[in-house]
Amino acid sequence: MSNSKLFNSVILSCFFIAFASCTSPTTRKCSAQQARALLLFKESLFSINDTSSHTICEDVFPSENFPKLMNWNISSDCCNWDGVKCKHTTGDIIGLNLRCGMLQGNIHANSTLFNLPHLETLDMALNNLTLEPRALINLFQNCTNLKELSLRRVNISSGLPSNLNISSSLKKINLRSTSMHGKLPHNLFNLQSLEELNLSDNNFTGQIPSEISHLPKLSLLDLSNNIGIDLPPYILNNLLLNSTLLTNLWLAEINIGLVLPTYLNISSSLKSLDLTSTGLQGKVPDNIFNLKYLEELVLSGNSDLTGPMPIVNTSTSIDLKWLDLSLTNLSGELPYSIGHLKSLVFLSFSDCGLMGPLPESLVNLRQLVFLYLSSNMLSGVLPTRLFTLPSLEYVRLSRNMLNGTIPLELFSLQSIKGLSLGHNQLSGKIDVLGNVPVAQTFQKLTNLTYLDLSSNNFRGDWELDTLLSSLTDLRELHLSRSGLSVMTKNATSYVNPDFKILGLAYCKIKVFPKSLRAMKKLQSLDISNNDIHGHIPDWVGEIGGNRLLLLDLSNNSIAGTIPNDGPRVLHLAWESIQVSRMVHVVDIRWWRQKTTLGVPYLASLDAWKDPRMIAALPGSPFYKRHHLACLLRGVVA
Repeated sequence: MSNSKLFNSVILSCFFIAFASCTSPTTRKCSAQQARALLLFKESLFSINDTSSHTICEDVFPSENFPKLMNWNISSDCCNWDGVKCKHTTGDIIGLNLRCGMLQGNIHANSTLFNLPHLETLDMALNNLTLEPRALINLFQNCTNLKELSLRRVNISSGLPSNLNISSSLKKINLRSTSMHGKLPHNLFNLQSLEELNLSDNNFTGQIPSEISHLPKLSLLDLSNNIGIDLPPYILNNLLLNSTLLTNLWLAEINIGLVLPTYLNISSSLKSLDLTSTGLQGKVPDNIFNLKYLEELVLSGNSDLTGPMPIVNTSTSIDLKWLDLSLTNLSGELPYSIGHLKSLVFLSFSDCGLMGPLPESLVNLRQLVFLYLSSNMLSGVLPTRLFTLPSLEYVRLSRNMLNGTIPLELFSLQSIKGLSLGHNQLSGKIDVLGNVPVAQTFQKLTNLTYLDLSSNNFRGDWELDTLLSSLTDLRELHLSRSGLSVMTKNATSYVNPDFKILGLAYCKIKVFPKSLRAMKKLQSLDISNNDIHGHIPDWVGEIGGNRLLLLDLSNNSIAGTIPNDGPRVLHLAWESIQVSRMVHVVDIRWWRQKTTLGVPYLASLDAWKDPRMIAALPGSPFYKRHHLACLLRGVVA
């Protein structure tokens, strides 16, 4: 190659190198000052491997549930640290995602976390963190470029100043479950850029200003479970009609007191509306099931909502997927037209006063997963084809007047996970014996986690060990007063370690089932009114580990002691348990210092109705009754 050709090749190569360097974006390393701010923040925490929020993170955000600060160190560029996002051209930190980061500690007002002036997104949700009152104010004042902020389940426990200095660029704010209180600052509702606002599960008070209905970009508003908040009806009407981008409006447990119109008008953008326990009044609107664009509608807990069940317009397609009118005061029958809501996944009309038979049209709801119709006055037989719905997983039909037998189709429904048929007038023979090949057996439903057949007129012999070893996911079993006879071979067999509630009263049991010993998470055990004789086993204290809330051994021919080194419950100072003595061992952590009620009363059938009990629990009246009823479900279900 000649010298001129070589020279030209070198020049050409240099040109391409120079061109590439000019056209390729330059990625700068993290700012040393900002990296130091993060390391000092890390040092200020008690722990970077805390597991107190492990359960919820594992369930909701499993891929993010790890100690994110573990690889934060000076030997690497902070733009490569877990949860850190930098702007490539400047190296400035613009994003921190520490959600489910296993952090524990206090964030002080002078935290170096606030020395990140270019920060645009900050997510510290679901960590065991406490934010000092002044710290939140400093966060808003110093991080003026902030667009998205999530502090869900971070403990703040303070109010906000009436005139909060807040970034006008904020688009998304999530302060759910932060224990905040007091009145909301008005300028929070003047952020024209605001798209999502979640202040749910706090203790805010006062009236929501009308400005909230004038936010042009608002798509999500969640003020749920702030029982001190008032929302005037005219503001709700403006939100429903004028918010053209609003898709999710969740206002459960705040005070509205709206008398619903005969015909409800809402914006076509609205997809999800939750007005649970908001004091709604009047007759249910005639078009409530015919809102064309709405996908989720929850009006439960409004006992002043009355009238017959509206008819579904069968001439148009309805997108409704989630429908909940439980705990309202409706009347009449479930209309046949309900079967036209073919997109339904969740349907609940529990505690509504409905009467009559279950409509055969329910078989048209091919997408249905949840069917909750308990505590009504429904009568007639169970529709055979109901249990052919391919997606059906949870059925609650307890506390009705249903009769007849359980359709054979149920025992082939492998999708079923929860079945509640208790407190009806159902009959027929159902056996659970390992050596009897019968088609009508619950052993085949291997995905069951919850089964309630209590207070019916069934016949049959159930072998407990066979059932528990077949249904390995079962967590709750209610057979009290079902008419079934329960026996046990007391053979060693598998028991789901997560088993929580077992009700076997009036089941003709003759011995203490040894399988109880393996139930380390049992919360409620009722084996009262059986034919058990002899002494209480010495291992009875192992039942439930430290989780046992209720133990009822009454009306058995047994004697003995409950060991003092047993579960962490209230141990009664009774040396023996006789046939006629009612015994309840109950954890009364919530009521110990707040009531003078006797322990046997706490586990009685009327405890959940007593105003003294209700007053001792936190939350709204609806929540209190629901929580206490669930706690005592092994007794009162």
